Amino acid sequence: MQPHEDEADVARRQDSQGHEEVREERHAEGGGGQHAEPAAADAAGERQAAHASSDDPARDAELEAALDAARTERMERRDRDREARGRGRQASRERERVEALRAAVLVFARARLAPLSTEDAAAIAELGDERELTELVDTLAQAESIDDARAVLDAAIAGTRT
Repeated sequence: MQPHEDEADVARRQDSQGHEEVREERHAEGGGGQHAEPAAADAAGERQAAHASSDDPARDAELEAALDAARTERMERRDRDREARGRGRQASRERERVEALRAAVLVFARARLAPLSTEDAAAIAELGDERELTELVDTLAQAESIDDARAVLDAAIAGTRT
């Protein structure tokens, strides 16, 4: 405390410093606008609470425990969100691989069985197992005759036809 300040002045100065830290943090993150990240707002509240200690050690300990719990929850939420994004990206990659394999099956089937019927094309579109599609691409690519290609395709799509 400076000689000319009372406790209220000290609290206002500390509060002002907390706001300045938040502004600096937002600017550093590139988000100096009004709509700050919730995490930044939480962090600002934590800093303000940390600066404003009371004369009651039990209350200070309670506040510190609450701050620790909030930090832990925020980190756990961030980790869960990161994992969910990773799972979403993985699922997207898997879908893209299956789509690419279906396209490859269609290319080989059209090349070997020209013209390919719309029923055959629809049945290929229903195939979804990546391993089976990979095997079908390989087998169609190696088929030496139209009859071989037809037999391979019929066996692969037999389960999709009713």
